[in-house]
Amino acid sequence: MRLRPLAFLSALALTGAANGQVDRSGWQAELSTLSHDVRGVVTVVDSDTIRVDNFYYDGAGFEVYVILAPENTNASISTGLRVSDNIVGTPPSGASITYDLPPGETVDGYEVAAVWCAVIGQNFGSGEFESVFTVDPGTLRAGTASEFRYEGATPNQPIVTAYSLTGSDPTSTSIGTVDLSQPIRRLPNTLATANGGGLLRVIVPSGTVGVDVWVQAYDLNSARLTPVVMRTVQ
Repeated sequence: MRLRPLAFLSALALTGAANGQVDRSGWQAELSTLSHDVRGVVTVVDSDTIRVDNFYYDGAGFEVYVILAPENTNASISTGLRVSDNIVGTPPSGASITYDLPPGETVDGYEVAAVWCAVIGQNFGSGEFESVFTVDPGTLRAGTASEFRYEGATPNQPIVTAYSLTGSDPTSTSIGTVDLSQPIRRLPNTLATANGGGLLRVIVPSGTVGVDVWVQAYDLNSARLTPVVMRTVQ
């Protein structure tokens, strides 16, 4: 399978399957602000560790905990897993705080992170974990193969990859606004694996040393775009 004759790159898509449990490391939940100025982004560090970045809470509640729960409902959160001690004292104004889950517990089965007040039974802010869709072109070396790796895509669904040699200005396209300057060129589609990963092998032509390349991928199933990644061909 080769690119259309738009020059620069040719590619061969490779796919694979993964067995076993999905590794949710890197998945994130953005806390909605429901009360007491709670906000932040909760990231799964590994199977038994989470981290809250840019964590804000005014500290005015009583018996307030960071909770993991199966569902984003008060009933589920109220009986969820407490991963923090009672949040008292100095408010976490923009802090990054890492929490280890209790012994024997893992993130498996928990879909929601929340800041919960046990005294009044109120959700101060919560969000559902989602995979973060990314593309990593690796190191682009002229005359050699580079492996584009994907994480956080919809399992077993197509991924579209495009690139620009002119920059990352917002551009309106048939799929919405992308962060690639015209002209935008496409690589062949690849298929996400069963765990949402993916691999695309790209041959970087000779004579392209010093060329800047901006890359962005699109998940056809979820309509999500990756952040743009820039590489300079070596």
